Amino acid sequence: MAYMKRIIVSCFVTLALLGSVQAQQTKKEDNSKLLLGIKAGFNRSILTNHDDFLGKSGFHIGFVAEKFVTSNISLQTELMYSTLGANFTSTDFIPNNFDGKVTLNYLSIPIMAKFYLYKGFNLQMGPQLSFALHTKSKFDGYSYYENKKIEKTDFAVNFGLGYEFDNRVFIETRGIFGVTNVIKLEDDESKNFGVQFSIGYKFN
Repeated sequence: MAYMKRIIVSCFVTLALLGSVQAQQTKKEDNSKLLLGIKAGFNRSILTNHDDFLGKSGFHIGFVAEKFVTSNISLQTELMYSTLGANFTSTDFIPNNFDGKVTLNYLSIPIMAKFYLYKGFNLQMGPQLSFALHTKSKFDGYSYYENKKIEKTDFAVNFGLGYEFDNRVFIETRGIFGVTNVIKLEDDESKNFGVQFSIGYKFN
């Protein structure tokens, strides 16, 4: 965990230096203006530390609010409904495989620092706090809900890239690196890891 903290701190310092280079001052905004918008997109996620777990597709949708603190650095907070989780196939049950999936539905609040480096191109990083709304597990066609074994809150660190067009349409890709052990089982650590692809629009 210590080396992860050093990597995160190093990334923050590097991005801060890049964002402060005035020679690449390309994003001009009224700092007093709060930009509001919407975005939606595709998730691909997995729960870590399980050999049987496979990637699972999901989606996210919600609202964004962006505030510039300098001409090329901004803070963007979001309120997102997002589905994560994993598919899995176990070969322990011979002669048949045991298939299933776990779907984790979250209300997520990322707070991203955005560094505009050239025109609309930006780098993003920041923390994310998510609240579990409900959890659905499905094993060989049988579905059930099991919220008691799922951690109610999930903390993650996000890194991403984005581009904003002149007409306020923007696209983003983002990695989600979970820190919280989301499944409450003894001797079992499962953390969220996901990749997001988004498209959005800012109204003002």
